Amino acid sequence: MRRIACTLVLLLLALALPGVRAEAVSFTDLEHHWSRPEVEALAARGLVQGLPDGGFHPDRPVTRAELVKLLVVALEGPETARMLATLPSSFRDLGPHHWASGYVESAYERGLAAGYADGTFRPDQAVTRAEVATMLARAGGWEAEAFRISNPRAELPFRDAAAIPAWAAGHVLVLFRRGLVGGFPDGTFRPGAATTRAEAAALITRFLRHRGSLYDLVGEVVEILPPGGLTVATPSGRHYQIVLRPAAPCYRNGLPAAPADLRELDEVRLIMSATGEVLYLEALLWDARATVKAVNPTERTLRLAPLAGGQETEVRVATSARLVREGSPAELGDFRAGDRVYLMVNSQTGEARVIWGARVNLEGEVLRVDAAGRLEIALAPGVRRLIWPAPSPVVLINGRPATWNDVRVKDHVAVAFAPDGAAVFLDVTRAGEGD
Repeated sequence: MRRIACTLVLLLLALALPGVRAEAVSFTDLEHHWSRPEVEALAARGLVQGLPDGGFHPDRPVTRAELVKLLVVALEGPETARMLATLPSSFRDLGPHHWASGYVESAYERGLAAGYADGTFRPDQAVTRAEVATMLARAGGWEAEAFRISNPRAELPFRDAAAIPAWAAGHVLVLFRRGLVGGFPDGTFRPGAATTRAEAAALITRFLRHRGSLYDLVGEVVEILPPGGLTVATPSGRHYQIVLRPAAPCYRNGLPAAPADLRELDEVRLIMSATGEVLYLEALLWDARATVKAVNPTERTLRLAPLAGGQETEVRVATSARLVREGSPAELGDFRAGDRVYLMVNSQTGEARVIWGARVNLEGEVLRVDAAGRLEIALAPGVRRLIWPAPSPVVLINGRPATWNDVRVKDHVAVAFAPDGAAVFLDVTRAGEGD
C-alpha cells in the first residue's frame, strides 16, 4: 500500500511535530447554539476551523470530504494525508488538486470510507446520517460486531428503523449501544437526512470521548488558586497546578462558565496546548441527596432512596471514595440504614467518589441567626433550640455544598449532631431555589 512508502518520513516527522493543537477559538455564530461546547472542544484540538467569515455555520450540511478529513485528522493527524495527496487518487473525481484528495485516500486505505460503483467518491455531496454512522463504526473497529448482528433493525428503538439501509443498520446499532448516536424528539433516526456540521462535530466529540482521546488531563479540583488557578488531582494521585486564560472556553455542567464558577471536588477535563496552556475546560458535578436503605460493605454498594422522590437505586462506591459520617472520616460499613447522605458520582464510572452522611437528629425552620453565628431553630410550635457548628460542618443548600454562613432565616434544616452537641451535618431546603 502507498501508506507504507510514507512510513520512514512520518517517523522522522513524528519526532519533530507535536500533536494536533490549536489556540482557543471562538466562532461568531455559536453563542446560543446547542453544539457550541462540542465544536469548541474540537477547535481546541485543532480538528475544526471556521469559515472565512468567522462563523462555523453549524446548521449547514457537512460534505463527505469534510467528514472524512475530520475523521482522518482525529485518528492519525494530517501528515499521512498530505503525503498521499501527491499520489494519484483511487477515485476518478478526485484529482491531485482537490483539497481533500489526501484525506479521502487515507480514509479509503484505512477502510473508513468507500466510493460508489461508478468509481467516484463524490466529495462535495452531503453525507447522510447512515453514512456517518457507518464511518464511525469502522473508525471504532466495530464493523465486525455490526456484521454479526442478525436483525439490527429489530433492536433499534427508532420509529423509522425499517428505513435504515441494510448496509448501515448494524453500524447504527453498535453506536447506539455505546451511547454515541440517538434519534430526534419524534422518535425517528432519519438515516437519509443530511448531517449538519453541528451534528458531525457532536458525533466526533462523543467518539473521541468514548475512546479516551479527547482530553489531555482528567482529574478533580482539589484547590482553587486565585486568580484563575486550580490544583487538579489525577486518578493516579498526581497533582497539577494550572492557570485558566479568560479566553479559553470553560463549561460547568454543560453551561458556559468562568473560572470563578469552578468549585473544589468538581471533575475537570482539559485540552492543553503543546506548551501546557489550557485551551478548553469542562467541569462536572454529578451529585444527589438520598436516604440510605441498605449497606453492603462486601460488594461496596449502597441502596438509596432519593430525597427528591423516585425509584430506589443501588450505587457502587469507589475504593478511593472519600467517606465522612457525622463529621469524621468513615468506612463504608459505618453507614447505617436511615442515614441521610450527600454523594458525588464519577461521571464516567457511575461510582460514588464522595459521600457525606449522618443520622439526622432534628428538623425545623431557622428563626434567627445570632451575632455568634448560632442558629435558632423552631422544632414545633413553642419549641426552639439553639445550634452551633462543629469545626468543619458539612452544609448543603438544596443539594449543593455551601457554608454555615450561607444559611438564612426561614430555611428548613435537617441537623445531625456530634457527641459534644455541635452540628456536623446541615441539610438545608430553601424555598424558591431549585436543586
